[in-house]
Amino acid sequence: MGYRSFGGGISPNFGCRVRDGGDLTCERLIEWQGALGEEGKKEWTLRTYVMAIKGFTRWANAHGFLKTDPGAQFTTPRLKVVLPVRPPFEVMEAALAAEPRLRNRAILVIGL
Repeated sequence: MGYRSFGGGISPNFGCRVRDGGDLTCERLIEWQGALGEEGKKEWTLRTYVMAIKGFTRWANAHGFLKTDPGAQFTTPRLKVVLPVRPPFEVMEAALAAEPRLRNRAILVIGL
């Protein structure tokens, strides 16, 4: 896959036509990322797009299409860690008493 094919592929997501390496600057990438957030894109989608752009700018720099790597200035957004909500102790205790299989009982005990 070459620069031209990827440039055409990111154009709809980048919000403009990528004609040459001068179009990809850190400022434009920041504006693009902000516009995606305003469109209501999910955090996971934003993270995926940023990782793709970082990989592309790294590749374009290594192959001489870009003089500098604007994607290197980005950090990949960290996603929030969501801990699962455990059921109340009484519910877990009742499930443990009702479970006949030893394997499943051991799993429920870990949850207590």
